[in-house]
Amino acid sequence: DYMVWNKYGATLANSHNNTAAIEAYFNALHINPSYIRARYNLAIACINLGQHREAAEHLLSALSLQNAGDAARGLMVGASTAARQPDGSVGGMSQNVWDTLKITMYMLGRTDLAQRCETSRDLDAFRDEFEF
Repeated sequence: DYMVWNKYGATLANSHNNTAAIEAYFNALHINPSYIRARYNLAIACINLGQHREAAEHLLSALSLQNAGDAARGLMVGASTAARQPDGSVGGMSQNVWDTLKITMYMLGRTDLAQRCETSRDLDAFRDEFEF
């Protein structure tokens, strides 16, 4: 059960065992590769281990998956024209994921890309720099 693996990973991460948490999150993603919450949690565990580039790629993958899901449901994608949802998401793309990506970009010394997390929120701007 991918949700059990994700919860187990969160328990490990809360116990400051991020290395084991990463393994649990990968198990969740092996079962359900499009499980965005596990991908986000994986990014946080990577940040806690100082693996900022890997964290950025997991966050970008989560946003890309969410963006594809929005498009499949016929929702408008792109933050500049989409309405803010009651849960804080913009066009179905989580505000929290974008904020975490912005912080990660600052950790990588990429102020140019950090600013893009606030302004254009265009995933294509990250494709030349990161694999996702």
